Amino acid sequence: MSKLVTIKAPIKGTEQQITKVSGYVVKLYIGQYQHKFLLQKTPHNETFLTHFGSGCKLGSLSHCKIMDFIQYGNKNPSDREIAKKLIDDLVHKHGVDRVNEIINLAPVIN
Repeated sequence: MSKLVTIKAPIKGTEQQITKVSGYVVKLYIGQYQHKFLLQKTPHNETFLTHFGSGCKLGSLSHCKIMDFIQYGNKNPSDREIAKKLIDDLVHKHGVDRVNEIINLAPVIN
């Protein structure tokens, strides 16, 4: 896995307040466009997929891991595999163009 990095991220519910979060960088494709993300670990043993440039969370990997286990019996998927499934779920729900648009419109703070 890549090295541990720290980025700035907005505090939920505010646009002006910024905090710092740490995690591991992964590059994943949404359609034909590659984006940089952070696998952000919390002190409560939860992992979030966070957009690197904006610091915005896309979602929790914990729920996806549970669903993967229930559906496929996959007991040990990597965080990268689960992050890709989370993105695939967002694309299935909202469409590839919309997901890319939202990511590209997010204010870049890193």
